[in-house]
Amino acid sequence: MILAAVMLLVALGALTSVGVLFRSSAEQFTVSATGRMGRSRAMARSGLASVLREFEIQRMDILRGGQPVLLDELSLEQPDGRTGVARIVRVRNRVAVPEGAKINVNHTDEGTLGRLESVGPDLARRLVAGRPYAAIDDLLRVEGVAPEMLYGDLRTALADDPESEAWLIGDAEGGVALRDLLTVHGFWPVIQLGAGDNGSRYAGERKININREWSDELGDAIRKRYSDDVANGVKAIMEQGVVFRSERDIINILNRIGVEPKDWAETLDSFCTSDEPALAGRVDVSRAPAEVLVALPGMFPEFAASIVSARETVDSDDLTTVGWTVTSGAIDWRALATCIDSVAPSSAQWRVVIEAGFLPPGAEESDEDVALENRVVLEAVIDLSAPRARVAELTDITNLPLTIAWRLEGAADREAAEERGGEEPEFESDEPGPDTFEREAETERREDEPMDEADRESRNAAPASKPDRRIGRFRAGGGAG
Repeated sequence: MILAAVMLLVALGALTSVGVLFRSSAEQFTVSATGRMGRSRAMARSGLASVLREFEIQRMDILRGGQPVLLDELSLEQPDGRTGVARIVRVRNRVAVPEGAKINVNHTDEGTLGRLESVGPDLARRLVAGRPYAAIDDLLRVEGVAPEMLYGDLRTALADDPESEAWLIGDAEGGVALRDLLTVHGFWPVIQLGAGDNGSRYAGERKININREWSDELGDAIRKRYSDDVANGVKAIMEQGVVFRSERDIINILNRIGVEPKDWAETLDSFCTSDEPALAGRVDVSRAPAEVLVALPGMFPEFAASIVSARETVDSDDLTTVGWTVTSGAIDWRALATCIDSVAPSSAQWRVVIEAGFLPPGAEESDEDVALENRVVLEAVIDLSAPRARVAELTDITNLPLTIAWRLEGAADREAAEERGGEEPEFESDEPGPDTFEREAETERREDEPMDEADRESRNAAPASKPDRRIGRFRAGGGAG
C-alpha cells in the first residue's frame, strides 16, 4: 500500500515536471516570436525613416513635377544570423502613390464630389455630412460605403490569398475604388518653384499675395522679385479698381493686357491670392485620372481626356505651373481660368507601403517574390508641403486584408439573411469595426522612434500667418489638422 502511494507521488511529480517543461518551451517560443515581430516593426520604421529622408532630399524636384526615386529594399543583418529586410510594396508598379492626384474629401464642395461617377450626388451628401475624416478608411463609417467601394472587389483575391495586396490596387467592379479617387491629404504649398528665366533664385520662397490693397510693403515685395517697372504696372492695374480675389482673376488680367500663355509661367509661379501656407483641395493636374479631372469646375470630359493625353509629351521643365495645360494645346485659357483655383502642378503628399520581416533560411535577398517571415506592413503618407518632410499618417496594416475579409464575409451573411426573409445572423454585432487594424496616434509614439526628430522641429517652428489646416502630425501655427 505504502509502495503504491510512493509510486503514485513519483509519477505525479514526473508529470508536473513535464508539464512545466512544455509550458516553459511554449512561453519561450511565444517570447521569441514576439521578439522577432518587434524587430520586424523596428526594421519597418527604419525603412520608413530612410524613405522620409529621400523625400526630403528630392522635395523641390518632386514639387516641380518629378517622380520620387526611392531605394526599393533595405537589408539588415541580425545578431542571430538571420537577414532582415525592409522594402517598398509597389502599387500599380509605383513606389509611391500621389495623394494630390485625388480629391480632398474634407475640403471639396459637395457638387465636385457628386460629379465623381463612383460617388454620385446622394453619397456626396452623406460624405459631406460625415466630415471631417482623419484617414480615408474612416469613410467606411459612412452609410452606403462598403469595403468593395473603398478598396475594390476583393472577394476573389482574398479568397485565393488572404495576405494579398489586391486591396491596394483598387480595381472595383462597375467603377474605380474610392481609395483611388479620394484623400484627406490634398494640400498644396504656396511657394515659388523657380519658373521663368530668373525664377530659380526664388525657389522655395512664399508667393506674393496680391489679394489685398496696394501698399508700400506689397510694392517692395514685387520690386525685390521683379523690378520697378513690374511693381508700377501692378499698382496701375490695382488703381483701376481691379481686385485679385482668386488665381482666375490673375489669368483674366494676363489675357486682357495681351500676355501670351507661353509667358504666364513666371507670373503664375510668383503671385498668389491667399495668405494660407498650404491650399486645401488642390488636385495634381499632371497625375490625376480622367475621372477626377472631369469632376472639377468647368472641366468637360473632352478637356480631361486631352490633359491626360498631353501630359505624356510635356517637357518636365514646363510642369512647374499649371499653365502647361494651355501651352500644350490640351485646353484653352478660358477652361484653365475656370478650374485653376482647384488644381496644382504636382503632388505634395505621397502614400507609401513598407513591409519588413526576415528572409526564410536559404532565400536570397534578390528574390523579390519570397514571402517574409514575421512580416509587418506599414502604410504612411509623406507630406512635402513644408521644408521638412513629415509623416502625415502612419498605419499598421499588417492585418488589414484579414479585417477586410471579415467585413466581406459579414456583408455576404447579411445578403443571405435578406434572402431568407430579413433575419440577421447572430454574430452580426461581432463584425470588426473600421478601427480593427491599428492606426497609430501621435500620442502613442515613443521618444526613440524615427519620426520624433521631425516632430520636435515642427513644435519649434515659427507660427504660420494662417492656421495650418492639414490632417495628421502637424503643429505649425498651432493647428492640428
